[in-house]
Amino acid sequence: MFAFYLVLGFTLILWTDMPVDIERKYRILLGCVLIVYGVIRFTRVIKQDNN
Repeated sequence: MFAFYLVLGFTLILWTDMPVDIERKYRILLGCVLIVYGVIRFTRVIKQDNN
């Protein structure tokens, strides 16, 4: 799942010709939120596996 959120976040940030009209600053914000969310989920899974 981490890779999915990472790819989705970078896609939102880097894709300049999106079919959905979203301002650049909001695309970057949403992409960063998705990447951070993926990192948080990844660390929770790693911590859960250690217990």
